[in-house]
Amino acid sequence: MADTMHAYRSHNCAALTKSNVGETVRLAGWVHRVRDHGGVLFIDLRDHYGVTQVIADGDSPVFAELEKVRSEWCIRIDGNVLARDESLVNPNLPTGEVEVFIRDLEVLGKSEELPLMVFGDQEYPEETRLKYRFLDLRREQMQENMKLRSDVVMSMRKRMWDLDFREYQTPIITASSPEGARDFLVPSRLHPGKFYALPQAPQQFKQLMMVAGFDKYFQIAPCFRDEDPRARPDRKSEVIGHRDPVDVRMHRLAEPHRVAHKEEEPPERRHLVEIPLNLHAVPLLQHRHEIAAIAFAVPLNAADLVEKCGKHA
Repeated sequence: MADTMHAYRSHNCAALTKSNVGETVRLAGWVHRVRDHGGVLFIDLRDHYGVTQVIADGDSPVFAELEKVRSEWCIRIDGNVLARDESLVNPNLPTGEVEVFIRDLEVLGKSEELPLMVFGDQEYPEETRLKYRFLDLRREQMQENMKLRSDVVMSMRKRMWDLDFREYQTPIITASSPEGARDFLVPSRLHPGKFYALPQAPQQFKQLMMVAGFDKYFQIAPCFRDEDPRARPDRKSEVIGHRDPVDVRMHRLAEPHRVAHKEEEPPERRHLVEIPLNLHAVPLLQHRHEIAAIAFAVPLNAADLVEKCGKHA
């Protein structure tokens, strides 16, 4: 093993392919699943990027140590990349054509029996998921939800920048202003007995920016509303307490009710639909844990995106 190799990994768990066969590699991650096939151990090693199957038999110098390994232990392994037999190829994994024969093992962190299993699709009460949130977020579906949300936000930002909008951040702690719900209050340390309010919407700040002459503004704005869902059934799809709308404002529009993509762009890129001037609440989240429908034009087909998000709810 080369002295220059990274202390924990040479590749992530989604990187190895047939082109790596014969190489000596180092991987690190969580033990997703262990299978004992009578003297041969198969371990699915997982990280944020994917899963790689690693194996060991009696010829492995660390076989006895590997027999002690359990689910969700964090380990680092060194080994040789082998090609799988054609009948054993897993087409559902990017690494499905290879496996790694383990030559060395380091246990980075042991795990006791878990109150919430990461592997599988078991359903757990919300209270359990929130109490053991670090385990809940390790689950494949939750990882995909978080990545999807990040991808959607990135796409929104890119499209808005392509239309010459600029993103400006407005303050989170501010003075209370009349809105449609109760404020969340933050006590002031310097002024005992007085409070700041978390914004229900960046209303005053964006109006200030328009009057100041900022031409095209947007932000993905956190908004906080102390709101009873029974009092506002029309908002039952939003997060009660916190949401992240896409806030859009335009100044001195030549065409006051729409923004269109540049004509030189190919038709498949003209995704931005009509945007009325008062559009300022496009929810990104419709559930405390999962992403849901996005009511905004993004490169993904809207119907496909809603369908995909619905599967993640």
